[in-house]
Amino acid sequence: MVSHLPDAEWGVCEAEQKKEFLSVFDKFANELKEALKSLQANIKLEPYDRKWESEARNIHTSRGPNNQMITEFERIFNEWSEQI
Repeated sequence: MVSHLPDAEWGVCEAEQKKEFLSVFDKFANELKEALKSLQANIKLEPYDRKWESEARNIHTSRGPNNQMITEFERIFNEWSEQI
């Protein structure tokens, strides 16, 4: 729609500025389309197990993080990355 505006609607906008604007606008429109597809696909991201809640909040304690928790979070993160 924007790319079909008559030149008079662009006012004193230079051709190079118009071209750059349309390029950025097209990229933005494509990102919105992808986001809508994502919403329409009803992606369900697995939540982390609440048993890790307290440990995750206190991850910066003097003892190191629980390796089992880290492994589980990595697995969930990788699944999320694949779905998104």
